[in-house]
Amino acid sequence: MCEIEYTFSGGCTPEEILKEQLEKHCPNDSYTMSLVGDDQEIAIEAINQGIDSHLQAVTFNNEPSFRQDSFEGNGKTYYGPSRLDLDTTNEGIVVLCRRLLEYWENCDCSEEEREDECKHETAYQLRSCILWTLGIEEI
Repeated sequence: MCEIEYTFSGGCTPEEILKEQLEKHCPNDSYTMSLVGDDQEIAIEAINQGIDSHLQAVTFNNEPSFRQDSFEGNGKTYYGPSRLDLDTTNEGIVVLCRRLLEYWENCDCSEEEREDECKHETAYQLRSCILWTLGIEEI
């Protein structure tokens, strides 16, 4: 089992810390993930921005791909949710995390909407999960 030493960050984690953790945990310049549902939708939206005002884009080692798992049972074929498989470069994941944070910061939903159906909240949660896999917990 992989032991992760956590770094705690008050508020927004600086990109330098994210880059350090990526070098430590992803030395092959490859961060892979598989997304479903709302996470998939928000990631696609963030990725499709192309080159942004920072003159950066989410970059990949391999083209993003969709797949759908299936299994047989009771003489029928059952299908799981569509999955988006991503293999980003380390710099690509830094850009994606920044965009997810910006998306959340620019939210104009009410507090009640944020708790229910706000996709901006999904962006923040996805970013938090990515950071957590790298040993970063924002508090």
